[in-house]
Amino acid sequence: MEQEHKRRPRYKGTHPRTFQEKYKEHDPEKYRSDVEKIIERGKTPAGMHIPIMVSEILDVLQIQPGQTGYDATLGYGGHTRKLLEQLQGQGHLYATDVDPIEMEKTRSRLAAAGYRQYEISNFARAGFQSRHNLKYWMGRPYIGFGPGAHSDFGGRRYSFTRDLEGYIAAVLEGGTVIDESDLIPQRERGGEYLMLRLRTTRGIEEWEYRREFFMNFDPIEQKLEEYERQGWAERHDRRWNLTAKGFLVSNQLIGELLSIQEEATLEKTLPRLKQGRPEEG
Repeated sequence: MEQEHKRRPRYKGTHPRTFQEKYKEHDPEKYRSDVEKIIERGKTPAGMHIPIMVSEILDVLQIQPGQTGYDATLGYGGHTRKLLEQLQGQGHLYATDVDPIEMEKTRSRLAAAGYRQYEISNFARAGFQSRHNLKYWMGRPYIGFGPGAHSDFGGRRYSFTRDLEGYIAAVLEGGTVIDESDLIPQRERGGEYLMLRLRTTRGIEEWEYRREFFMNFDPIEQKLEEYERQGWAERHDRRWNLTAKGFLVSNQLIGELLSIQEEATLEKTLPRLKQGRPEEG
């Protein structure tokens, strides 16, 4: 079957002028020679970023494998990519930016390279997510050992004494090493569930919330449906998570959900207090 001929995009004049009209520059793989000519003339093709003074920066920094670095203006990631090459897969490079347009471009580039987002500011290849941090974000129990270590186990959050000598003496003599210990109420756990889980791409699930914390999910869901209409949240069956757009305003969104949870809890608790009955759970 003969393929239908497609005419090139039309524009006023002999050359494209606007960003959208420069179709060849938007497709450097197909129009490689045209793009190379633009670069040779000292110009930057539309939709492309060419980092400046890369060699000078690398000469000054003298980056070695195993080092840790920080890029405070990630932008289009041109410099960051070159810095990563110097690390040769050994070490860490942290990068931040506040420009939502550039952040979305970075997210797409990382995904194309196999790095999937699993938390607001964390990307990794499959199987290389931070298991240590995921413990916190997923609300799983953990135990710490040594002076000053913190634990969350058996519904109780506790810490050991920071004094090294005192810690050693207590262990050797059978004394106590506990410095602080608190039993965390279900309502507070429910708030932590919303706050921490919504930082992840896994998000929250209706029946997890109802089953674990014995609280009404309906007010939360009503607000999430409002976020969904704004493009800030998305639903997969009964599970909700923030979108890339929602992650950019997550502090505000999560704060609103926590306030809704608090109001719903008070509406449930106050009538029982007036009747002289303690809150269940």
